[in-house]
Amino acid sequence: MRFWSRLGQGEQLAFAGAFVLLVIGDWLLSDLLDQGGVPFAMEVAAANVLLLIYAKSARPGMAWPIPFAMLLAGLATVIFVPTISDLLVDLRQLDKLGDAGRLIAIVVDWAAGLAVGVGAWMVWRDS
Repeated sequence: MRFWSRLGQGEQLAFAGAFVLLVIGDWLLSDLLDQGGVPFAMEVAAANVLLLIYAKSARPGMAWPIPFAMLLAGLATVIFVPTISDLLVDLRQLDKLGDAGRLIAIVVDWAAGLAVGVGAWMVWRDS
């Protein structure tokens, strides 16, 4: 819990969103249960968000070549923009979504992607 308590609210939201997107949305629902899934670029960006936030927490005095908020915002953009696009497409085709498993996977991906985007925006706003 010491790691979590060192994070700001925006970092917590972005970390939780990336974790849910990667572990639950992609590995559990997509790879194990064959429901939904995210593009490879979003997987890599989510893993990098987790690594970036962990590195900032583990080494608080580390000098960043690019400001932390800008790095986080760049990675969050790779997750957030496709999430918004998928959200709009899925809302337009709401009657064709299929079974409950697919719907759960879509909602998890939406929520996690939006959490990463909002968390990165909160870090950007506070920096």
